[in-house]
Amino acid sequence: MGKLVVLRPGALGDAVVTLPVLAALGAASPGAQRMVVGHPLFGLAAEAGLVEEWAGSDDTRLVPLFGGDGACPLVAGAELCVSYGGSDGGVLAAQATGPPAAPHCA
Repeated sequence: MGKLVVLRPGALGDAVVTLPVLAALGAASPGAQRMVVGHPLFGLAAEAGLVEEWAGSDDTRLVPLFGGDGACPLVAGAELCVSYGGSDGGVLAAQATGPPAAPHCA
């Protein structure tokens, strides 16, 4: 699997309970490029090897997910997007275009 993106807004506790999810994604998809967006704690998750990249919830590259024009570079090309933010009306699926198959965004 190629690129996996987890969008996890919230506070410290939300980030802590997401760490096992990141570990499980890594175990299930060795070699995948994993990214998480959320609390600054995820910077430590990157240093620990749970993800290769992280970005804060306030990252301006997220603007297209909230009605901005153009593609969101953080999810572009993702084969799997997991959003803890609730229903997005299909925005993630439209933004993530991971070849060869259509992405699965939950």
